[in-house]
Amino acid sequence: MDIEIINTVTCDETIEGWLMAIVQMCRHIFRPNFNPLKVQLVREKPEIGAELFEQSFKCPVEFSSKLNAIHFAKEDMFVQLPAASSELARVNDEIVIQHLARLDRSDIVRQVETKIIELLPTGECNKERIASLLNMSPRNMHGKLEQRDTSYQEILDDLRSQLAIQYIEQDSMSISQITYQLGFTDTSNFSRAFRRWTGHSPSEYRKAKAEN
Repeated sequence: MDIEIINTVTCDETIEGWLMAIVQMCRHIFRPNFNPLKVQLVREKPEIGAELFEQSFKCPVEFSSKLNAIHFAKEDMFVQLPAASSELARVNDEIVIQHLARLDRSDIVRQVETKIIELLPTGECNKERIASLLNMSPRNMHGKLEQRDTSYQEILDDLRSQLAIQYIEQDSMSISQITYQLGFTDTSNFSRAFRRWTGHSPSEYRKAKAEN
C-alpha cells in the first residue's frame, strides 16, 4: 500500500520542482537514502533526458499519467523523524491557531489568508486553487480583492513575511523546515525573499535575535 501526494500546478517545470523539493525535504529530515516508491507525471516522456528524472528521484517515473503524484511506502509514514519535536509541533499549531482566531469568515481577504495558510506547505498554493476552494473564478476573486485595495500576491507575500519571522524566532525550526512550511522551492529562494522583507538573511536575523 502507498500514500500519494498530488500536485495540481499546471506548469510542468513548477510541478517537477515541487515534487523534487518534497523528496529532497524527506531526505533531509527523514533519511539521506530515502526514495519514494514511484513518481507519476502528467507530462509526456521527453525525447531526450528522460533518464535524468529517475536519476533525480531515484525511483521509477511514469509519464503521461492522469495525475502528478509521489507514492510513499505506508510504513515510512509511521516512522518517527530523527529530529521530531512535540514542542515544535505545538508551537506551529499555536501560531496558526492564533492567526486563524483573528479571521473574519465573511471577509474575502481573511478567507484568502485562511486558504493560503492551509495550502502553503502542500505545494498547491496558487491563486487558481485558492479561488476554486472559495467557489469563485480567479477573475472574480481578483476583483473582490481589488475592491479591498489588495491582491492575492500582496496577501501571499505579507503572510509569508509574518510567518517567516515567527518561525525564524523559533530556534527549533531549521531553515529548510521553514522553507518547506512557507511553500518555497528551495532555501536560496526563501533567503532572498527574507532579505527583501527584513534586510537580513535568515541566519543573520536569527543570530541577532539570539544575541539580544
